[in-house]
Amino acid sequence: MKLQALLMRRTNEEQEHLYCVIETPDHQLDFNTLFVSRCSEEDFSYELRQLRPIVPREVIDDRIVKISSVFNAQGLNHTAALRASG
Repeated sequence: MKLQALLMRRTNEEQEHLYCVIETPDHQLDFNTLFVSRCSEEDFSYELRQLRPIVPREVIDDRIVKISSVFNAQGLNHTAALRASG
């Protein structure tokens, strides 16, 4: 799987959300929230929580070349993907 993007959204001055956008083997975007529980020089512990399930599709060799993502005023994410096929 390929990491396509790391997105950060700040909901207020104290809370930030980090999203990992991963391209699945069947070329879909999988959005996950990254939670870091420990971060030091000796130890790094994290958990990825998938935002919604991925529905498998027929494997089509049409990889994602580029994505563009924004959060609107309500905090909703809008993402567009450019595929190799154009």
